[in-house]
Amino acid sequence: MEGNATKQAVRVNETVFDSAAEIPLQTDITLPDYCPDVVKILKCSLESSIRSVTAKGKKLKIKGTAVIQVLYLGQDDNKMRLSSASAKLPFTRELDMKGEAKEIFSFLSKKSTYCNCRAVNRRKLELQAAVTYRLCAFSTVEEKIITAALEQEEQPQGIQLRKKMYHPNSFVRQARQSFDVHEELELFQDKEPIKNILSSRICPVMTNRKVISGKIITRGTLHVNILYCADGKGEDKLSRMEWKVPISVVVDAPGAEENSSCCAGYDVCEYSLTPKGDQDGESFKVELNVQGVAWAQLCCQQSIVAADDCYSTRYCCEGKSRSVNFLSLENVVEEKSLCKNDIEMPEDIEDILDVWAVVEGCSTHFEEKNGEQKIVVHADIGISVLADDKDGGYQFYDRTEGFDYTLPAKLDGLEIRRIFCPQVRVAELDYSWNKSLQIRCELETMGCIGQLQSCKVLEDINLDTEKPVEREDGCALTLYYADPGENLWEIAKKYRTGMQPVLESNDQLELSQEEEICQRQMLIIPISAK
Repeated sequence: MEGNATKQAVRVNETVFDSAAEIPLQTDITLPDYCPDVVKILKCSLESSIRSVTAKGKKLKIKGTAVIQVLYLGQDDNKMRLSSASAKLPFTRELDMKGEAKEIFSFLSKKSTYCNCRAVNRRKLELQAAVTYRLCAFSTVEEKIITAALEQEEQPQGIQLRKKMYHPNSFVRQARQSFDVHEELELFQDKEPIKNILSSRICPVMTNRKVISGKIITRGTLHVNILYCADGKGEDKLSRMEWKVPISVVVDAPGAEENSSCCAGYDVCEYSLTPKGDQDGESFKVELNVQGVAWAQLCCQQSIVAADDCYSTRYCCEGKSRSVNFLSLENVVEEKSLCKNDIEMPEDIEDILDVWAVVEGCSTHFEEKNGEQKIVVHADIGISVLADDKDGGYQFYDRTEGFDYTLPAKLDGLEIRRIFCPQVRVAELDYSWNKSLQIRCELETMGCIGQLQSCKVLEDINLDTEKPVEREDGCALTLYYADPGENLWEIAKKYRTGMQPVLESNDQLELSQEEEICQRQMLIIPISAK
């Protein structure tokens, strides 16, 4: 027969996907009439963002958007000038999971980026690109585990349970909230009007957030940068402009509480920057349109009591156990790191027109040195430099630099399986030019460190009431000499006696039922069916 066990439903997790996912991208761009013919392609860059990660059956679906920008040297009316073209590519990728899942929790970070462009002819560009994400996904299901055993007065069963208390900071919600930004940006007074925009970048930075019941209130800034061709008299002149646009997004997050742990940020999915002419036909303003996503990972502290072993003081008893996994938050990482580098430039460079950088991929690992635990991050940063040479022409330099930096971490040992897929982005970039190019790049690293804790729990208790425990007549207690490494639970189970009487009879030793005995000593073991 089954023992009188009390069961509780708990949320457990299983790994359903843990690998790299490559997303190939391909498209053609036919240049509009106002763009000059292609003479030389200078730079082809790719930015991508994920809109959603969902599961259905055994399929994991990723949806996102990629934006490809091409900077090239063109010819118009026998005149060479800089120009640009762009393409927006929505993408969907389906991946096979290890098992079925209705609800998942996912971690992902950009692992690498590849982008190539060639001119099919002077008016058409062929683009081939790929972005690879590292993706870890965990299913979330409810399982019933044994937490207590009730005693019946009319038919006592004498079931003893070894219980353990777990306090996982469980992931309870992965929220995404779409947002739109529409702003009219104005050039500074000392700037000449815009003829055409050559390149642009937008970096979203979350500066503040507050978790309330069921919602997350976020505030931040969009860092907008453009390189444009000024509409001045005579020769075309390149100019740069920067704006900081404040944003605020409220994220719906059912289950969120004020004491919830939270990691959150913004992603820009796609955007447009369009010069806006005034009544004189001069463009001193830019119309900004942004589609973005505010994302958040929420965790709440839980207390779970789970039995992992059993016996009966009256009957033969056997417990059926299994291993379950709890995915819990170990640490929230929100750090900024300064990376510096000197780049030797050719001697014929007259001036630096613009410098920009993007994170092309990253990897992480954990290590411990001198008793301190750290996260080691390797980030591949694509650095692009546009310059004037002494002959009055344009020169473009493109290189990838690897930066390694460490972040502090509070970890519960290094042997636990951890999941860390951070988002790394260039938050700020500054440079100085004096024969060599000195670059100072501030990298923002954000993400949750999750740990997958495996626990043994009881599912069922089978009690054979036709096989009572055999005992020696008249024996009320026994003396037991315990060796180092033994514990009270195993000793009480061996004698099929109640756990509580054993604890009370040896209270002078101040031992718990699971604590190992350090040295050989005598224990009093009451022999009782209670």
